[in-house]
Amino acid sequence: MSISMALDAIRDERKRQDEKWGVQNHGDLAWLAVLAEEFGEAAIAVTKASVPPCYSRPTEEQEQALRKELIQTAAVCVAWIQCLNRRRAFGAEAQP
Repeated sequence: MSISMALDAIRDERKRQDEKWGVQNHGDLAWLAVLAEEFGEAAIAVTKASVPPCYSRPTEEQEQALRKELIQTAAVCVAWIQCLNRRRAFGAEAQP
């Protein structure tokens, strides 16, 4: 997958997140919790693909599950950065 395809997938996920949740202006601890949850799901996907037999190639389904979780994790990072940018642009009122 090219970098542009990966970034397109992240952008598409960000749009999906905004449609589902609206613009989010969380504090950093809340963002960290959201990111930890997404990263944890990626870790679960890797673990499910790695138990027995270890070191075998993941199935297509397992690989797609991991890809989905990594895209969601990256999209949460982008959303957090967007929130930081809004805070800077609008000051303290952008922070709950």
